[in-house]
Amino acid sequence: MIMSTPVGIGIDGNSQPVGSIFKTELKITSVSRNKFSIMRQSSATNRLAMMKTTTSDEADKDDNVIIENGNLSVTLENYSQLSSGLKATTHRLIDAIMIRCTETGAKENVVTLSLGEYMEMCGLKNLKEMRKQVNAELKTILNMKLSFSKSSNREQSFKDIKLCESAAIKNNRIVFEFSSDFFRILKYMPVMPYPMKLFNINQKKNPNSYYFLKKISEHKKMNYFKKNADIISVKTLLECTPELPKYDDVMAGESRVGIDATTHARIADQNGVPSFFVPGENFSAPSVL
Repeated sequence: MIMSTPVGIGIDGNSQPVGSIFKTELKITSVSRNKFSIMRQSSATNRLAMMKTTTSDEADKDDNVIIENGNLSVTLENYSQLSSGLKATTHRLIDAIMIRCTETGAKENVVTLSLGEYMEMCGLKNLKEMRKQVNAELKTILNMKLSFSKSSNREQSFKDIKLCESAAIKNNRIVFEFSSDFFRILKYMPVMPYPMKLFNINQKKNPNSYYFLKKISEHKKMNYFKKNADIISVKTLLECTPELPKYDDVMAGESRVGIDATTHARIADQNGVPSFFVPGENFSAPSVL
């Protein structure tokens, strides 16, 4: 016997019906009541979300820093003038902008998001500090150029394209203008469910959790109809976060005294010793559609 679901109601009595997931304004809620939105993404943007600048990154004679992750290269121009490098809070802001662009149908290359709404998404209340942080992050994004070499025919290669043409806070609203080159690519990117809990992670106390949950969401989307959709290796998770020191760097240090739990997890994994995520880190992955 086939049971029908009332029009406009999902199988959990709360979310939208499956047939509505292609509506660009939809905010998805899973049967476990975890809130999701939708975001356009690609191999290039997923790789970008795993990258971070460090104190060891040195600018060249043109004041540029170049960092790489596989087939993606990121150039940060005017590096000495950037008060904020590339880090998790930068990716969080890019995610919020990409979500807003996706939800509005990616019809315009200019996206606006109020500071108040962004603060609510992140569970933050200090407007002064948020304004300061967002201004610093926007300056970093504005000075960013991306180069990507495709690994399949479903992807598109590009070289030295800017993510945005302009980005600023005006009348307590983030006004973000995608570059024409990036926006042309963005419009054809596939969408993925995005767990809104990513915005609420305390990145000081749990520096790896953003990267873990983002990777799990990406893995679930890519393998949704496969047996391994709900299975991901510890090695894959450890490799997705730039917050963990590399094994060789730790072993090359003058002293091994004081190695923290996150370092122990990486060392254990690389020596074939079973380990579980990062000891002590508050991490909970919501179910993905």
